[in-house]
Amino acid sequence: MATECVIRPWERQLFLDCRRAWDLAAHERRAQEPARPARVADVDQAVKDALAVYYFPGMWDWSRAIVAPLATEAFAKALRAGRAAYEETTGAPLDEPAAAAWEADFAAGQRLLPAYYAWAGGLDSWSTVQVETLFDVTVPDPAAPAGTGLLAEDGRGVLYRVRIDLVVVDDEGRYWLVEHRLRRGGWAGLDDLLLDDTALTRAWAWELGFLAPVAGTIHNELRLPAPGEAGPDDRAPLPGPPEEIDLGSRVARRDGGHWFRRTLIPRTRPEIEGAGHRLAEQSRLMTRAGIEPYPTPTGTTCPPCQFRAPCLAMMDGADPEPVLRDGYRPRIQRDFQEGRLGSVWGFVPHRPDHTRVRLNPPDPPA
Repeated sequence: MATECVIRPWERQLFLDCRRAWDLAAHERRAQEPARPARVADVDQAVKDALAVYYFPGMWDWSRAIVAPLATEAFAKALRAGRAAYEETTGAPLDEPAAAAWEADFAAGQRLLPAYYAWAGGLDSWSTVQVETLFDVTVPDPAAPAGTGLLAEDGRGVLYRVRIDLVVVDDEGRYWLVEHRLRRGGWAGLDDLLLDDTALTRAWAWELGFLAPVAGTIHNELRLPAPGEAGPDDRAPLPGPPEEIDLGSRVARRDGGHWFRRTLIPRTRPEIEGAGHRLAEQSRLMTRAGIEPYPTPTGTTCPPCQFRAPCLAMMDGADPEPVLRDGYRPRIQRDFQEGRLGSVWGFVPHRPDHTRVRLNPPDPPA
């Protein structure tokens, strides 16, 4: 058993959505995953890989004409690696529909990224500080004096494992956390961004880990072209004047376009501190002995769930073990991948169990 209990954001979300899915998937529980990958390659992460290169602090002073091709190649490399891993796992080359879908995603990303570089060039007035920032923070005990770390009921310390896409500093020396979002279809609603508890929790964790206040969050959305959809190209129009959104106590700013949108939201102390308090309370529940992993059947969470088959067996009163043996495997410990870009002055801690820090969420629904 590891000497510390680690909670990842995707495990926390599963716990809130359905405790049965959390019990089957989480590393600290049964740690299962489908034996057959749910998708050929992770296009969302491939785009983030490209932007990690594009915004890498060590190259931020370089000409963008030099950096942009390197960033786009990082996207291509990630998709190729994902396809190779999928074919190795399944033991067969992609069939014709899967290969066509992969080629479409590859082509769409190759068109999208150069257009993004042209669009973002008129907006990126910041200095980049960190990309792919990977770290753990100690979860505070909500029932104990300030500064006391939470302990699981087996006595282990509880850590929250975080990855942040990008940290930047503005002309006034304020830190902002940037979240890259690949969209398929429409943009996120303003309330979705304002109430993004994961982004707020990352802000709380970054302040705790790096001892500097966060001014706010920046939500950087890129819309992936649908198959057969024309554009974008590298002559994307420059952004126009920003839209100001009055939130009462503060003003958010939004730069938009047909393919890209960026929303800057100043964050308040109650927002960030409240996110940390919620995380601590939920972590206390997740690490409690004897917790009941009951299901939460809904029309939105069940259809895309990776654990429908064993869950249906349990709902019928049957033994789920044969289903798990046939279609699932122990979750692979791959929180951190060696050789990836990381924080310039952040840190990647070595855990006592010799794992390293990188998120490993279950594959989202297609």
